[in-house]
Amino acid sequence: MECTTSTDDKLCAYLFESLENGEMAAIRKHLAECDRCRKRLDAIRKRMSFLDAWRAIEPPEEFSAKVFERVKRQRRTARALFFAAGALFLFFSGFLIFLAHNMAIDRLAKRRLVLLDKAIQCSRNEHGTYPASLDEAWRFILACPAAKHYLDLGKFEVDASERILDFWGNPYVYVCPGVHNRGLFDLYSTGSNGRNDKGQQDDILNWERD
Repeated sequence: MECTTSTDDKLCAYLFESLENGEMAAIRKHLAECDRCRKRLDAIRKRMSFLDAWRAIEPPEEFSAKVFERVKRQRRTARALFFAAGALFLFFSGFLIFLAHNMAIDRLAKRRLVLLDKAIQCSRNEHGTYPASLDEAWRFILACPAAKHYLDLGKFEVDASERILDFWGNPYVYVCPGVHNRGLFDLYSTGSNGRNDKGQQDDILNWERD
């Protein structure tokens, strides 16, 4: 096989083992004899590994600068530039989808907190006092049709101890009387990490964050 016939397309197909058995054997034999083609194959393999690394959700520091510096340094062909642009498009598209997904979840979680807050307020109007604990809040709400309406809207569930669960399946944190909402109650979700950060980090609150 002549070096001129060992194109990038064939070398890529060789890497993915998508050639006929005869062609695979011929290229394997040629690579054993041709240092130039081996170097081309190594370059293609490195390029594929580089593109795979772009699949991470969060880009490394100076991501774009490193990409274009690599492009200039290695003087990639037009085909390689096309692959690089496609990979960037896929990466940033995926990153935007990830952000949009997280924002949608955050809105749903906040809506559920608002509904539960309203349900507790309604139950207080019925019972004349706020519940002392989260499990008591569940019983107060169930006994009040107007408050239960909010539970139905949020499709809330409870655990074995009748503690009301947030969007991620973790119990809400309920403090009465409230520290932040004086004379009322504090209510918050521990967020996606499920860790009680005392109203910090990704906790979702029923009061204004400082």
